[in-house]
Amino acid sequence: MENTSVWITAEEMEIINSFQYKPQRKVLFTLVSIAKYFNGKNSANNGWVNFDTKKIFRLANVSVNRKQQNLIIHEIYVRGLLEFPANPMNLNLRVTFICDEGEKIHEVKNIEDAGLSYLLFCGEMVKECTKCGRLFRPKSARYRICSNCKAKETPPPRFICCLDCGRIFWVSQYSQATIRCPECAERFRNARNGLILRS
Repeated sequence: MENTSVWITAEEMEIINSFQYKPQRKVLFTLVSIAKYFNGKNSANNGWVNFDTKKIFRLANVSVNRKQQNLIIHEIYVRGLLEFPANPMNLNLRVTFICDEGEKIHEVKNIEDAGLSYLLFCGEMVKECTKCGRLFRPKSARYRICSNCKAKETPPPRFICCLDCGRIFWVSQYSQATIRCPECAERFRNARNGLILRS
């Protein structure tokens, strides 16, 4: 999906924040972001969200079971903020309260991060990865890059030959002292400590 930012207005945010529970707010925020994304790509879209429920909740960063997903969508629907298509086989949704003319207060830079973008707006610990620009929840304030970029930076394991048995095994790139496979290393430690091993 191409990276197209959208703006959330004060009027839209007021409606989103009128819901009591955070999962509801994150899902509604995500629905508005997706609808605006598709509106930007097609002026005739008129607020339709062309993603299935599973993808909507993934983008919202809300992990609940299917029954809870349906309950959240229903709660938003009964408030008159969503419409369903006339065709029951069509699972798309239409957001009914988009207000582009209002005061722009928060930019969603990538709808793939919509749920995290809402948490960022709320002042929670969310950062933008300095490498890829995606939002992530750091374990501490010193984290600068997301786990995906961190994994790419981590050197691949290297293979070495065990000093005792000759078996080839892999160790972390950071491990400089390993010279024996785990089994031989345990035998060596036990022998050094004076333990008698059974064959």
